Amino acid sequence: MRSIARAFYIRSLSSSHGRMPACTIGPFLISHYSRLCCGSDSERDATETGFNTDEYKKGFKSNFLFLERLQGVPRNQPLVPMLQSWIKAGHHLGPVEMRLIFGKLEWKQKYSQALEVMEWLLKERPFEPEEHNYARWLIYLGKVGDYGKVERAFKDIPFEYLKEVVYCRLFDVALEHKKLSKAIGVMKSMRKQDIPVPVYMFNNLIKYYVSNSMPDKVHVLLRLMEEQNIEYDLQTYNTLLSLSSRKADMEGMEKIWGHLQADISVRPDFVSYATMASAYFFAGQHEKASAAARKAERLLTGKAATVVRLKKLIVMHGLLKQEEGVSRIYRRLKTVPGKTSIFSYTCVVEAYGEAGLVDKAEEVMKEMELQKRMDHLAQFNTIIGVYCKNGMLKKAEEFLEKLEKNHKPDVITHSHLLLGYLKSEQLEKALEKLKKVIVLVKDGTADRSVFELRAWLLIIQSVIGLLGERGDKKIVDILLTALQEANFVNFPSSYKFITRAYEQSFGCAWLGQAEK
Repeated sequence: MRSIARAFYIRSLSSSHGRMPACTIGPFLISHYSRLCCGSDSERDATETGFNTDEYKKGFKSNFLFLERLQGVPRNQPLVPMLQSWIKAGHHLGPVEMRLIFGKLEWKQKYSQALEVMEWLLKERPFEPEEHNYARWLIYLGKVGDYGKVERAFKDIPFEYLKEVVYCRLFDVALEHKKLSKAIGVMKSMRKQDIPVPVYMFNNLIKYYVSNSMPDKVHVLLRLMEEQNIEYDLQTYNTLLSLSSRKADMEGMEKIWGHLQADISVRPDFVSYATMASAYFFAGQHEKASAAARKAERLLTGKAATVVRLKKLIVMHGLLKQEEGVSRIYRRLKTVPGKTSIFSYTCVVEAYGEAGLVDKAEEVMKEMELQKRMDHLAQFNTIIGVYCKNGMLKKAEEFLEKLEKNHKPDVITHSHLLLGYLKSEQLEKALEKLKKVIVLVKDGTADRSVFELRAWLLIIQSVIGLLGERGDKKIVDILLTALQEANFVNFPSSYKFITRAYEQSFGCAWLGQAEK
């Protein structure tokens, strides 16, 4: 089992998606500099004992201003000459400053400049590099070049720096470039050299299998973890919970949950409870979903209460038709530092709409209009969706007219209206919108990212359900054929979600699955 310190060290260098969290010049440094300028009693004491605070303040301020200037350099402009000039002028540029530089470049995704600076650092050695420098070097190479270049660079790393963190980054780059055999080869190489293979690598491999439609391999990997005495961490449990949830395997999910609660080395977090809440809701177990959502909310204290997590809770309370929950989390959302984005507003509007509280949804829309301009397609689509779900087609059509003055309706717009017309038994208009959806899907006009949007998938699921109640199998077959011709099968989880909706609505498998 890795130590907590080592786990933190590895995670500080890379997220599960291969991107590293940025070390920015933020409030801490600013407040620290402010304290120096104010000159507290303790700092005066330090001066009296030989520490020159004025000199330190001057150096800190110049470094701060230099780093601020450096981060604004255009992407096509080299940074190394600026660093060299800074050092020649007698300024200090050590590991702390370099971490800040790399952190800011990563945050802005300026990987070519980060690679340029890192290669200069490793060649000129203004200070002795550490293994995390070589680890970052591999990441930058992977961002700007092919995997072969990364592999060749790895062979040039001195042996004394070939530590666990370097192997982890090579593994990450291999998965990012979809070189599965290479990633597995990295793990085998570590075992041969008696370097412990961390659970982090197994977690990322599980995620890779799930996202690339290879769920059967997950069981093989779990057996391997058992054979090698690799203990699960919280990320492992959360990934397995998510996998069971996607497969609608409630029995399997609750079994994993039982193991998680029995494991004294980990405790469920927000992601654990949010995953359970979502799974219970879509399984129709609303009381359990509500209980899990409440537990997830209790864990959102301090910095853990991010906008993304608060929005997830708002969506869940909306699905559960809990007005008080939506309103409570919305109040918390508005206290998060920074301006409320249009997507936060639309999330709340949609949640109230799901709960059938159209008046509340309209109030938030008016608030959004006062704070933001009403000119984004997502804003119009959201309120049109609210009206369609609640049978208010006349208002939906009025907003459609407003939308068409500045935007072209997209596949989501027409899908909302299709569902609304089906619900209100306006079949001619429903067929007209169905044709629009099919045309947009088939001719490639629709942004393919829509195929992964859960909101859109839920609309199509509802459409299939309503057509199933009417027995209109032929119309659904036309829709699914259009999706298949648009390479919908390249989005496996979405494809399975829709075909499962077909099976539930018509009691049989869709013929297109056999043809695939």
